[in-house]
Amino acid sequence: MPDLASRPKRSILVYDGECAFCRLWVERWKSETGERIEYLAYQDTPDPFSGVEHKTFRRGVGYIAKDGTSVFGAAAVFRLYAEGMGNRFWWWCHRTVPGFRIVTEAVYRFVASHRSLMYRVTKLAWGKSSERSTFRIASRLGLRFLGVVFLIAFWSLRDQVVLLVGSGGLLPFAPALQKFHATVGWTAYLHAPTLLWFGMSDQALRGLCTVGAIAAVFVILDILTLPALIVCFACYLSLFTVGQEFMTYQWDLLLIESGFLAILLAIVRRAKPSAANDPARLVQWLFRWLVFRLFFESGLAKITSGDLSWRNLTAVGYHYATQPLPTPLAWSAAHLPLWFQQASTFAVLGIELVVPWFVFAPRKLRHLAVYLLIFLQIAIGLTGNFGFFNLLTIVLCLFLFDDVWYRRVVPKRLLGWLAKDVTRREASVWMRRVMIGIATVLVAFSLSLYVPSVRSVFAPFAPYPLANRYGLFSVMTKQRAEVVIEGSDDGLLWKEYPFAFNVGNDLTKAPVWTWFYLPRFDWQMWFTQFATYKRNSWFLPLMTQLLNGKGFARFLFASNPFPQKPPEYVRAMVYIYRFSPNHEGGVWWTRELKGYYFPPVTLNDLKTL
Repeated sequence: MPDLASRPKRSILVYDGECAFCRLWVERWKSETGERIEYLAYQDTPDPFSGVEHKTFRRGVGYIAKDGTSVFGAAAVFRLYAEGMGNRFWWWCHRTVPGFRIVTEAVYRFVASHRSLMYRVTKLAWGKSSERSTFRIASRLGLRFLGVVFLIAFWSLRDQVVLLVGSGGLLPFAPALQKFHATVGWTAYLHAPTLLWFGMSDQALRGLCTVGAIAAVFVILDILTLPALIVCFACYLSLFTVGQEFMTYQWDLLLIESGFLAILLAIVRRAKPSAANDPARLVQWLFRWLVFRLFFESGLAKITSGDLSWRNLTAVGYHYATQPLPTPLAWSAAHLPLWFQQASTFAVLGIELVVPWFVFAPRKLRHLAVYLLIFLQIAIGLTGNFGFFNLLTIVLCLFLFDDVWYRRVVPKRLLGWLAKDVTRREASVWMRRVMIGIATVLVAFSLSLYVPSVRSVFAPFAPYPLANRYGLFSVMTKQRAEVVIEGSDDGLLWKEYPFAFNVGNDLTKAPVWTWFYLPRFDWQMWFTQFATYKRNSWFLPLMTQLLNGKGFARFLFASNPFPQKPPEYVRAMVYIYRFSPNHEGGVWWTRELKGYYFPPVTLNDLKTL
């Protein structure tokens, strides 16, 4: 038996050394408390030990403090967390909250009486490794991958944003900013956060995209990561603010929200953590909260929308053909049997409503949940073009894998480089307190979006989308009603303006792969079916530019059917598109004319509209 008298004076946790369940948890606690706590199997101590008989330790763990006081069972675990790990909440509840001690001690007695079962449950939930989850590798890789998403987003926007909101675009941003400033005065700078206040030109628009892309490369290379992330965030928020209808997609909001969390992570990830003070771990929980909200809110929106196609499990069958930009695989998926469409719809609802809860679970269950969430995103990406959305969502999921997982899947050559210590200073108490405050505000902000009575409290944050509601495809589009624009020189012979990516008059044109490129004009044309042209503020400017030949509108299409001079007339027709039933003769689509979306007009006619 070891010489106990010569041991340093520390608090001691005494456990059953012959219990596999006890040994498993002791190993986990050791990794968190370090040298602050001593762990002893009661079999290695005299009987009695510190005035406590061995039969007491056989019933449950005991905690012997440095002052000689002893507690047992659940109280011992909570005091260990309080003094060894700095988590004093549960110990406070045990001593203060009425009934808490009775319930937790009863639960502890049940666990202690069924240790073999609990051992199997623990292995199922945490896997083979009992060590505390750390996210050093996840943070380093996750930030780099987020840099890739920013790079794609900026490069995709660089030419599009000028065509859409530049000086010759459909909704020029400069007059809108100037009018807003004239209306509200200096507060416009707060309510419209954009760096373009310093320069309202097309060159400034492109410049923001270029600077953002360069900063994204710095993030990818892990060079000046924090300032580079701040630049990415500021540039994208600036573009979002002036992008108007063309930057209202949920993945734009998601990228801004993700970018802000990335800045927080970059601030704290180089601070050396301790069990009692780990600000980076708190930011990791914010990433879990974001992933949970993204998926669960999307599922909740579907079942509360009143759309029967989600309830009778037929929604996915409609989705393949009616989504904005299907891929070639969508045609094949749309022709799969009804039972497969129903099973797919059930799987989507299950993954979005049930699986997200497990992102808060222990390691093994959390990793299984992440696999399913990533699988859903891959399936969506294979059958539809959603720009960088699927990649961004997968990157957010990668933050949820811990270092145990990464050490298993990352090649050993890279592992040492990724896992090397990059800390520069001890994590200070004030840093943790600031992060707790920020996290509290962000969580409260996201919850307030569903509580109208308290939403006004966060009204000052409204221009800064740091917390958002998500609900993709809550109401399934049952038919594809495409608005097709045509021009004519005489009002008799009409030529169609062909889309670069969307469906047009060439029914043999296969659905395209845009990969990570998001063609925003084609997407916005898909949305015209849900409102009249008067409610689409950009539609009349589009028709005006096509008639007078001025502006950038003609560059938004695949080609210009009137290269010599603008047409005398324009109109917009509504067609119902469906996937062809058997792909005979290379035909991918069929279409049926439904009528006018916008009547034939001349340039003079537009002045009266």
